[in-house]
Amino acid sequence: MFLSLPAVALAACLVSPSPAPSLDQSFLDQWGTIVSCGGGLYFQSNGNIYGLATTGSFQDGDAVYVMGTGGTSGAQPCPQAHEFFPYVTVTAFDPIVETCSCPAAQSCSGVASSVGCPNSAGAGGRLGYNGMPSVTTTFYGLDLFVSGLPANQTAILFMGNASAAPSPLGDGLLCVGGSSGLFRYPIRSASNSGSFTEPNVVGTSQTFPAAGRINIGSTWHFQGWFRDGAGPCGNGSNTTNGLQVTFMP
Repeated sequence: MFLSLPAVALAACLVSPSPAPSLDQSFLDQWGTIVSCGGGLYFQSNGNIYGLATTGSFQDGDAVYVMGTGGTSGAQPCPQAHEFFPYVTVTAFDPIVETCSCPAAQSCSGVASSVGCPNSAGAGGRLGYNGMPSVTTTFYGLDLFVSGLPANQTAILFMGNASAAPSPLGDGLLCVGGSSGLFRYPIRSASNSGSFTEPNVVGTSQTFPAAGRINIGSTWHFQGWFRDGAGPCGNGSNTTNGLQVTFMP
């Protein structure tokens, strides 16, 4: 996610009273996480905690990317941080967007789902993520995970450089396209719990032909496909929802 959060009262997280702030400009262009302190939400990165000046909807623990400026108040906001407290104004941009849910009108079973279309395991396959869509990080890169699949079934994650109008694919919908075609990650098998992880999607993409390699600033659309012989419409396979990901430095 790209950070955009409501302003919160500075007093809510002060360790001790402080004099009126003397504002210095600071610029952020970095990854971090949302943390909760004193009833408010803040941005934490490299041991520093920052106040936020714009609105959005985030939760404690969310991984976010911030680009913006702020002024330092000189206060210590949270006991666990002991750092100065700039108010940060950020651009509203979300590098990871969920796409391709399954509306009832396009579901082969007529049953809607907020993830992939219903399958034999339940409500539908879900494509999620962990980490940050960074091309250069070696510590907390982007892993994609799929859940809600029939147990022990063959599955594949794939990507394209554009979205596509939803079209039937098995019991599900295909929502990924692009001028360079589709690029397929290794064949996987869902676990007994109906899930699998595709680690380090940026690194694996570097083994693809040049047109399929993830680079800084590129946007890719991801989706999962899996076998489902007992699916609700008898077409033998299904798909997850999609993710649109814009990759940062």
